[in-house]
Amino acid sequence: GDTDSVRIYIYDWVSSSSSFVENAYFTGGGSYGRNTDVYGDFIAVANYAANVVSVYHNVDGSWSYMQDLTNTAGTFGYSVSTGNNVISVGDYNYNSAQGSVSVFQYDGTSFELTNTFAGASSSAYFGTSIGISSDGGYLAMLEYLTYKLYVAYGNVPTPSPTPAHNPNSSSLTET
Repeated sequence: GDTDSVRIYIYDWVSSSSSFVENAYFTGGGSYGRNTDVYGDFIAVANYAANVVSVYHNVDGSWSYMQDLTNTAGTFGYSVSTGNNVISVGDYNYNSAQGSVSVFQYDGTSFELTNTFAGASSSAYFGTSIGISSDGGYLAMLEYLTYKLYVAYGNVPTPSPTPAHNPNSSSLTET
């Protein structure tokens, strides 16, 4: 078999038998599955070695592949977080390790890029760790170089006033 193959298993709880039953599984290689998150009917599975986050969707109890969120450089998918039809993806190695966090919003058909946050300087390693609230209203993003945690709040998926934000902008709060 393929020693680099990783499987993500999805189980359903069956209350009548008080047990979990396998519903589906998905397979990938490399760093596939090292970072995953689930919210509602969506699972985001990162493979940062390939700069891709695979999205799976549950429709009427059946899980299936939906789409790939991609970037061509860096470590896209090193961190991933989901909440309220939003997927946020960290890429600490983007642009000479300046780092970035990309925010994707579900539009009823697919996830579309709606906002991007970037680190303050090269080698900041912004986006090393991220987390989004279950309602999608708060996005916490770590800048590893300075050990600063930045929080975007409000309607995180919708950029205001522009899609590119610097951690020093007024739309973010340093904690």
